[in-house]
Amino acid sequence: MLEALPAAAAERPDKPTNVRVSDVKIDSFTVTWDPVDGEVFYEVQRVLRRPNGHNTVYPSSVRVMQGETVTYSSLWGATWDVRLQARTWWAPVMYAEWSDPVTVSTPLPDGYVPPSAPQNLRVAERNERNEAELITWDRPTQGLDPLTYTIIIDHPEVSGPFDTTTQLSYPAWALPLNTG
Repeated sequence: MLEALPAAAAERPDKPTNVRVSDVKIDSFTVTWDPVDGEVFYEVQRVLRRPNGHNTVYPSSVRVMQGETVTYSSLWGATWDVRLQARTWWAPVMYAEWSDPVTVSTPLPDGYVPPSAPQNLRVAERNERNEAELITWDRPTQGLDPLTYTIIIDHPEVSGPFDTTTQLSYPAWALPLNTG
């Protein structure tokens, strides 16, 4: 049997406050906040800030059922914006406003040398119409290998990075231009 909740139960929860970051390491950080009144759970959202402005939003990847803390894994030297929202348990679900975001940057390991730019970008294969089929490049010559390469096309018809790969090659047919 379903039972209707009193009207007071359907009030919007307060916005979480005093969001803070602690225990920042090269590969993790902890987020804490002051609890809001009522029976709520929290949605936590992280935004990975990228130097080129094409940020990655990780939508509400953690639901904290009780308590006021969550620990995340992170990339080295990454900068994140973190915010959270309280939500009621019962229907209709009521959403609080998102908290003010906090920014956290994880450090790089001691002695870290960033990779140099990939070298020798070239068209490695062409089809019978002389159109590029495979674009390749050489590993960086200094520092640790990057985890990913971001392909950026400098052309008025294309804005921003096109794709990311962990390989040393990329199929030209997947690019949004005729690269022949």
